[in-house]
Amino acid sequence: MPIEPTRRILEQVSCYVCDIVSRFAPGTRATMYFNTFFGYLVTQVASVLEGYGYTVNRDRMMVSVATDDVPSVIQTLYLDDRFSADEKRNINVLVLRDGETPDMDTMQYMKPLQQWFQLVNATDLINVIEANEVMVQFQPIVSIGDRSVYGYECLSRGIAQDGSIIPPVDLFQQARDLNLLFNLDRVVRENALRTADRFDIPGYVFINFLPNAIYDPEYCLRTTMAAADEVGLARERIVFEIVESESFEDIEHLKRILHYYQSRGVRTALDDVGSGYSSLNTLATLRPDIMKLDMHLISGIDHDALKQSIFSGLQRIASDNGIVLLAEGVETREELEFLRQREVDLVQGYYFSRPLDRPEYALPADI
Repeated sequence: MPIEPTRRILEQVSCYVCDIVSRFAPGTRATMYFNTFFGYLVTQVASVLEGYGYTVNRDRMMVSVATDDVPSVIQTLYLDDRFSADEKRNINVLVLRDGETPDMDTMQYMKPLQQWFQLVNATDLINVIEANEVMVQFQPIVSIGDRSVYGYECLSRGIAQDGSIIPPVDLFQQARDLNLLFNLDRVVRENALRTADRFDIPGYVFINFLPNAIYDPEYCLRTTMAAADEVGLARERIVFEIVESESFEDIEHLKRILHYYQSRGVRTALDDVGSGYSSLNTLATLRPDIMKLDMHLISGIDHDALKQSIFSGLQRIASDNGIVLLAEGVETREELEFLRQREVDLVQGYYFSRPLDRPEYALPADI
């Protein structure tokens, strides 16, 4: 396929994925298209919608409804007991704004009615994304040699509509299930940058990102870099940290993501190195600026000969390739002393501090 059409499609993909949540916000004018492989079901959808007072445009294999309340239409159809559970899975829905038309590019974003119903009812997740309801906490990263705070890792939690905290594992799993991972990950990245600037965070700012939330670096990450520039946070102070790289199969795509960041003056870190064989392959291909050793490797390393052997190999790789070594999950004095004797560059963990609401950590005198 020629380069320009490919770029045009990528831009359309990015735009649709970026604003999918806003498409069903109350008051947004949209046209909803319904189709199915079963002809009788198309007729039934049209009949049910007309019975509820909607004006339906009929086609041979598809019907459409113009509305400014997409959630209401979705819930009306899904909760109607004239459709079986199997039929609800076979009714496909596409939501387009005024001026957009169903074509080969947009039709790929049709979702089953059942999935749309789950989407419009994920109110806490949608509110986190749309209203930027994210709380950021800061965990210090310590330079052993300099006895100083090297920087902070920004750790994000969602805030539910009742004010309770949504654990990140639950928040991101729901986003993954509903194909909103990109939307959530973008909000978290940009919010972390703005929060770090607001608190005038000292040193380096570590921000996590999920590689499988990024479709194309040029389009998916441009708003992140724009946010950094907007708040005036120097790019050389930003470290984007790849998490869940073990489960990411397209290593070349991951390499493009890191290259995008590094080419724009941002540093990169690979998380959880040492947790599996594949992380070594990932490390060899990506060559990040910082290698974060997995906390399970660091736990009890002062008295575990096997862990010490693994550590020595990773430290040699880091030293030979100019990669900074960061040991995370340090929880005891003995672990710290082992790492100090081995001249590890950076350390992080509960021994120093749990995540803080404000980046105001000061090292104790005995460290």
